[in-house]
Amino acid sequence: MKAKDWEVTAAEYDAKGVYTWLHEPRRGAPLAVRISREVLDDSPAWVVLYHLDHLQVARAIRVRPEAHLVIAHSDGAIVLEECSSE
Repeated sequence: MKAKDWEVTAAEYDAKGVYTWLHEPRRGAPLAVRISREVLDDSPAWVVLYHLDHLQVARAIRVRPEAHLVIAHSDGAIVLEECSSE
């Protein structure tokens, strides 16, 4: 991620089972990549990377940095969904 100018400045794991990697750019809002533990546990790294690209996660986060977007399983597929931040 550092090579793509997305150096991780913080990481956390919440009670809902979501890992968050946070990037705080010099300008603008912080950007967060959130992936459910289920996706991380059930998918090889190359599958996660494929879906980051296929779902255009970086673009979605840049367009709506305030949104709580999570890469998760839904009906057997890996999807990008918006979840409540609570």
